[in-house]
Amino acid sequence: TITDGDLSPAAFNTTLGGGLNFTHATNGSWDRTGGGTLTFDGTGTWTDAGTTKRDIGTITIDGAAITLTLGSSVKASVITIALGDTLSLASSGYTLVIDGDGATQTVLTVTGTLTPGTSTVRYSAVNSGGNVNVTTTTYNSLQFSPASAENYDLTGNLTVSNALTGSLTIGDNATLDVVNGSNYGITLAGDWSNSGLFSERNGTVTFNSTTQQIITTGGGGAGRYFYALTLNNTGTDGTANDDIVISGDLNIDGTFTITDGQLRLDTNNPN
Repeated sequence: TITDGDLSPAAFNTTLGGGLNFTHATNGSWDRTGGGTLTFDGTGTWTDAGTTKRDIGTITIDGAAITLTLGSSVKASVITIALGDTLSLASSGYTLVIDGDGATQTVLTVTGTLTPGTSTVRYSAVNSGGNVNVTTTTYNSLQFSPASAENYDLTGNLTVSNALTGSLTIGDNATLDVVNGSNYGITLAGDWSNSGLFSERNGTVTFNSTTQQIITTGGGGAGRYFYALTLNNTGTDGTANDDIVISGDLNIDGTFTITDGQLRLDTNNPN
């Protein structure tokens, strides 16, 4: 527990047999500038009461079948979840911010388990040496919000067991790429919001829910198109839960499939 003061491991590595708790809104910090790794090797809770979340740098969750559970929204630079271990994001709407560390392409490695709960994973990493990989794993909601321009490349399909159970947001400085030649697919049960760029390639985006979904395209023009779009909203017919609502122009370069659901075109038309 850190109530006040600055813990500065410098280049040394640190191992915690339990959790990590910052209990004060402003006092207390973790100085990550030396580049050491923080390893959690025991079950515990990771909590940050700060109004601005502390970036605790490079962390590894690596013990004997341990679970590290979020007790608040938190931030780290690079995260590794080892085989047999679990990072639980809990079910209180928290946000896990992954901020990156210099020329790092893969900022989240999951060989164990990421349990998404009802929380959000936010990629804000900027790779000074190129693009940032989006790890293929289980997410609830997924956000891309770098402080400066960055490309985020999918590394696999976010469908079936890895389908998003929440929403996807592409922020102003972000480009989300389904990767030329791979054309990875995305399935989501929540909303789509694009104020950045989406490199759709020949990929398929599927909206699949039992409640209303909203597609905020960001308007027309390159970076706002879908290639193949599938709507499969199985909410109760004739109710708002069956609706897919379009906010902004809807442009589809390839195939448009409606399997189930009601497409609302009250103010916008597909192209």
